[in-house]
Amino acid sequence: QYVYVNYGTYQDYEDLVKAKVDLAGKIALIKYGGIFRGLKIKRASELGMIGAVIYSDPGDDGAVTSENGTETYPEGPAREPSSVQRGSAQYLSVAPGDPTTPGYPSLPGVPRQSVNGSIPDIPSIPISYLDALPLLKALNGHGPKASSFGKEWHTGGLGYKGVEYNIGPSPPNLALNLVNEQEYVTTPMWNVIGIINGTIPDEVVILGNHRDAWIVGGAGDPNSGSAALNEVIRSFGVALQKGWKPLRTIVFASWDGEEYGLIGSTEWVEEYIPWLSHAAVAYLNVDVGTTGSHFTAAAAPLLNKALIEITQLVPSPNQTVAGQTVGDVWNGHIRTMGSG
Repeated sequence: QYVYVNYGTYQDYEDLVKAKVDLAGKIALIKYGGIFRGLKIKRASELGMIGAVIYSDPGDDGAVTSENGTETYPEGPAREPSSVQRGSAQYLSVAPGDPTTPGYPSLPGVPRQSVNGSIPDIPSIPISYLDALPLLKALNGHGPKASSFGKEWHTGGLGYKGVEYNIGPSPPNLALNLVNEQEYVTTPMWNVIGIINGTIPDEVVILGNHRDAWIVGGAGDPNSGSAALNEVIRSFGVALQKGWKPLRTIVFASWDGEEYGLIGSTEWVEEYIPWLSHAAVAYLNVDVGTTGSHFTAAAAPLLNKALIEITQLVPSPNQTVAGQTVGDVWNGHIRTMGSG
């Protein structure tokens, strides 16, 4: 049996417990969004659930949906119904990096620790909303409706497909089989590091991005960011050839294994933390540099002012008004950064 648990946030689970929905021994059917996927599974396990199925609900896609008449990919920008979002389910907020070497670098020959408490102890799998539809429809009429809970439960976007968003549990004559076979291995990873020594040796600025991707190509994540980072590196190379030297030391980093659990960057920091703890001034990360045709931004709050000023200097590629800048056509919203 399975239970629909909304986004699988701590509060969502609390709402279900308060409503006396039986969770123990059940599989959680969870929407992507709200919090990191690993935490959805972690709380499900803590409450005695035995598995998790996570799907992407078009209700979180804003106005760009098939329901609103937008063509789905590749004909248009709306989510393709069979698309699946993959990603790490490691408990990154507790144990980022190599889960077998918490707090110290994962180097050859080091002792390896148990991964208990670092990765899920119940199986999980991501699916598309196309595959989630029959599971959601099978819950119609079983248990309370999501609409009987708080507003955070009211964002489902499959009502037009016949989904009533009942909680469940699913009827006892319906079995959901969840199988996810994983191969756990210890395998080499490589970070690529470049350094330009500055006049001040104990002040270091680090520019970085990961280069591994969940999909072939990784056009947006991470290679749009990698393209920008490589151009910055090329530009510094030209400046060095002309005799320039930075005041602060600059480190360029191409991280490996980010998608698996922030592995490359975490292990590098753990190896060089005595140096970084007194020398690092700032770390600038670019991951998804560019996607789509409209400018949006996500940054650490310290960069907000600089970002706003720069957009007023960059010409807009769509010159509907002569001299128009990116800042002129941007709504000015800067999202907070996330991970995974």
